[in-house]
This record gives sequence, structure tokens and C-alpha cells, in this order.
Amino acid sequence: MAPKRINNKKKVGKTAKIPKQVKPTTLDANAAQYAALLRDPCNGPLVPSVFPGANGALLARFEYDGVISTGATETGAALYFVPNWIRNYAALNAVGFANVPVTADGTSFNLANTVTGWQPGFNFLFTNASAVRCVSACLQATYMGTELNRQGLIAIGSAPAGLFSDVTTTAQLRQASQHVMRVPDKTVEIKWVPAQADMEFVNPSWNTFPQASEYAKNGMFVALNGMAAGYGGLRIRLVAVYEWQPQLNVGLTVQPQFYHSTSRNTIDDVLRTLQKSGDWVFNNALPVARGVMKAAQYLI
Repeated sequence: MAPKRINNKKKVGKTAKIPKQVKPTTLDANAAQYAALLRDPCNGPLVPSVFPGANGALLARFEYDGVISTGATETGAALYFVPNWIRNYAALNAVGFANVPVTADGTSFNLANTVTGWQPGFNFLFTNASAVRCVSACLQATYMGTELNRQGLIAIGSAPAGLFSDVTTTAQLRQASQHVMRVPDKTVEIKWVPAQADMEFVNPSWNTFPQASEYAKNGMFVALNGMAAGYGGLRIRLVAVYEWQPQLNVGLTVQPQFYHSTSRNTIDDVLRTLQKSGDWVFNNALPVARGVMKAAQYLI
């Protein structure tokens, strides 16, 4: 009788299916340049945004330098800047940014008590532009007092503009901030992050009551408390880059095909790429801005 053959083959289970990976997307050259402008509003390349729409526009960078100073009994201040509140309506133009000295952390103040004329580029755009929108901006604050008197807390952050109509104390602004630190001996900076509502063009000469979308636009703020009385103040630097379309009487013509980005990337692609490089909103802009230009190295 022939011996039985024994099958030594082991049963192999079904191989688990590997989920299909999404192919990483790189920023093209136009989107990479715009990412560099968002990261470094002061020195980045003046290039069109990747906002949706086919409207062409000219580009210009504007700056305003001012000083927040306090009196002999005041120990703090608050300021905010909404780049796209660039309209001739007093409630928006005035509260786009404000300096509000306060005597204590919980002292109530009214952010409508503002300093006018600080909006970077407002006079030029009001006179010459029929439509504008901010594409990059930053707020810088530098302590101007002596080292002996350097004390207290500084809070810096980014928030929708609607927040500023609810805030009444520096303590509330500090709670809404992303960074709180002892007042430093170096300049602190925050970069603007565009929201969906910021992508619309607005006419700077309109003086009608604002739409609800105005309060969904993004702003930046700084709050101080616990400073030495009469500390000498903060130097505030506001920088904003605007896409603007000229009025008819200016004599300039904008051709959409030449002044509009042809990037295939969206603003979400750009922001995701920037987030991969670290805390780009608050960190120093210059060292990493050069790296953003190398679009192929940044994957989404």
C-alpha cells in the first residue's frame, strides 16, 4: 500500500487591503511666492493672492508707524488691527485699530474710543481705488521704555473681528490671545491669517452700514498690563499689502489676465503648507521665508 502524501502547505489568510494613499500636492511657483508674502509681509514678493475669482488688481505695500504712550498713572494698553476694515464707515474705519490706555487689568474700556488715521494706505486707497482687499499684513510691537522699567505682560493674538466688539478689558484680550509672555526687550510680531470673508473686494469709499460678513474678517491684536506707570509706550508698526483696482479718473487699466494669479492651488493649500513649517504666524518671518519659495519641498 502506497504511503499517504501529507500536504505541508500552510493556509495563508487573505492579505489586508492597504488604503490608497492620496498623492501629495506641491505648491506651484505662484502659490509658493504668495506663501512667502503671507509669511513675510514686510519683505515678501509683491505677487497676487490665490484667492478665488478672476478679478485682476494692482499690488501695493503700505506701512504705518505709531506710538502708544500712557500717562503717569496708566499701566497698560490694548490695540487691534483689522486689515480689511478699510472703509469710510466710521464704525469700521475707526475701530480697525485703537489704543486704549487702562489703569488696571480689569478696568473697563471702550474700543470705539480709537485713534483714526492709522490704517496703512487708507488715504491713498480712498482717493484712488474702487475696490480693495488685503492679501498680507502684520502687526509689530516694540517696548520703548528703559530696561529698568521693563515689566508686565504682553499678549498677542489673531481673532475674527467680531471679538473686538465684545472685549472690554485687557484681561479678556489676553484670554483670547495665542501667546502671552513677559514684556520682551525685542519686537514681537503677529502675521495676519486670511479668512473666507477677507477674500471679497470692498469699495473703500462706501459709507453704508457694514454687512455681517465684516465681523467674520480676521484681525490681530496686542494687549499690555502690569507695566510701570508712564513706561514710555510701545512702538506699533502696521504693514499691509493690498490688491486694488483703480477708479476711472486715475487713468490706470487693470487687465485680469496679467494681474491675477494663475496658480492651481487654493488658499487652503497655501495655509496647510505654511502650517507644516511651524508656528509661522508668530515666529520670525525672514529665515523660513526663503525656504517657502522652494515649493517642491513642501508637501500638503
